[in-house]
Amino acid sequence: MYLRSTKKNRTDPSVYSKSVERLEKSFSKLGNADQQCPHCRRTYTTAPAEVKKCLGCSKAFFKTKRPQDGLTVMVREENRKIISMQWENIKKPDIIDGVNLEELEKTRLQLEMKTKKPHTLFDVHYLLVGKYIDKSLSLGKFRLYSSLVYYKAEFYRFKREFAKAKSFRLQR
Repeated sequence: MYLRSTKKNRTDPSVYSKSVERLEKSFSKLGNADQQCPHCRRTYTTAPAEVKKCLGCSKAFFKTKRPQDGLTVMVREENRKIISMQWENIKKPDIIDGVNLEELEKTRLQLEMKTKKPHTLFDVHYLLVGKYIDKSLSLGKFRLYSSLVYYKAEFYRFKREFAKAKSFRLQR
């Protein structure tokens, strides 16, 4: 009743557009996998291993693996920070403080005994990530929080539950 009686301010649409822009920048697939310059599309027979200037347009690019799918791609030099941020967000999950493979295995066995169903280390780790998300946010470790939310989004994307994956990506 109280909420209906109060006047509500309209939300600023630029906030939504900025969050969509940030989301696309953080998770978009950069580069091209067809061994072409990302600027002028000049084709190379062998991809250069280091930063190189294109022979066609003289703009810098480099070769790297794309974190979303593992393909080797040519990326513009100005996107180097974005690609490194994307890699940082999906590093191996066992680097969370206080969790090691022995603990995961022990927890997996306990979970199997409790549910009478087989579980993988990935399943157990996913459950622990949920606990760490709340803990990291309450401790003010926002970088860790961001990485864990990305991990959960990728988990749901892998399971092809895209609505859940998108909801986790919007939490960042």
